[in-house]
Amino acid sequence: MMKEHIHNVKILHTKLCACSPKFASREKGMVINMMINQMSNALKIILLGISFLIVCMVCVIAIKVSNEGRELTNSGTRQIKAAAEGQSDIAVTAYDGNSLFGSDLTVLLQNTIEQKDYLSIVVITLEGSRTDYNYMYDSSKSTISEGGTKILEENKGKGAYINPGGEFMGTVKRDVNKNCICIWYEQID
Repeated sequence: MMKEHIHNVKILHTKLCACSPKFASREKGMVINMMINQMSNALKIILLGISFLIVCMVCVIAIKVSNEGRELTNSGTRQIKAAAEGQSDIAVTAYDGNSLFGSDLTVLLQNTIEQKDYLSIVVITLEGSRTDYNYMYDSSKSTISEGGTKILEENKGKGAYINPGGEFMGTVKRDVNKNCICIWYEQID
């Protein structure tokens, strides 16, 4: 008798689901609710614990990825800064062992003074006159200090005058940390 009753309920259920999709979705929800209600409390606590662990793991992974991203960004910033510093040394070392005309040398002096570069440019003319521009260079200590000339000599009669047609040979001087701090120019023609 019980089997007959269960069989009749299944047939009725199949007919209702076929006629009404709304009834079928409500029936699925009721089945899920019935399953949850029939679970033991211990099983519910285990599922809750597993859910909590999964949420914690997702949070830990998110924090770890965030920290690694920050470290990569900082590393990239340091590399860019080092490359930029190296680039400024490359610009200065281009003058090492090369000659310039006096007109080009005056442009270099003006740019260095205007940009307030941490660089001394020493010019020695054929008369033997030495002028330290922008900063004073101390060859005995390989250092530079404030006090360099910021104004180019325009009087042709003065020893510090840079002849625009003269040729000057450059040598780069470095400090104890191998930073380019001075370009030493001697007039050769």
